[in-house]
Amino acid sequence: MPIINHQAIQNNWTTPEQIVNPQTLILGSFNPFDANGNIVDYYYGRRSNYLWKRIAIIMGYDEEYFFDIVDGMERKLNIMNNRFCFLDVINRIEVIGQNIDTVSQYINNNIFTNFADSKIFARSVLRGEVHLSREYNNSILETLANTQSITKVIHTMGNSRILTPHNVNPLELQLGINGFSGFMNLINEACINNGIEFVNQSLSPSAYAVRNGAVTIENLDVWLIEHLSLQN
Repeated sequence: MPIINHQAIQNNWTTPEQIVNPQTLILGSFNPFDANGNIVDYYYGRRSNYLWKRIAIIMGYDEEYFFDIVDGMERKLNIMNNRFCFLDVINRIEVIGQNIDTVSQYINNNIFTNFADSKIFARSVLRGEVHLSREYNNSILETLANTQSITKVIHTMGNSRILTPHNVNPLELQLGINGFSGFMNLINEACINNGIEFVNQSLSPSAYAVRNGAVTIENLDVWLIEHLSLQN
């Protein structure tokens, strides 16, 4: 069955260890690699997402500042140094089904287009004809265990996804530490063991969250300034 990797794996994105003294680790969900689709250079790299746009505005730049074709990635790295870094919780997903045409259609219509966390975190879709299996990103645990600078973990998956590290959706309890609940518990334990704060309140910078009013630009700016040390 098809396995879809995160773009970070396929394109060797910069890791937290390559950023100078990041203070905050930002956790996202999943950015699927599609060889025939939209390749982005880094986390939240789609122009439809508001994260880099609002960071640019807060820091006094034009909202397109970080999307410059030549210098955009270097500008992102310069801003992240001594401030923040990124990792997503899912490394890859496997799409499972008996009918390969149905599976391919689901991937094209729901993973490679109309991408949303609700689709990625689903288990049984298309009335049980398609199932998703997720592999979670253990490098998050390694980063938290070895960091000398990270003091805070926040996430951008919204409060309905992670109310607390012990109250998540989906639970996947039957998978133990390989399920989402078990994985988030390991992250919570790593934070406790290393004196790192886990911030439960989460605002999503996605176009969907902002445009449907679930997140306001004003609240997003306040949240970013507070957690990403964006004040000059």
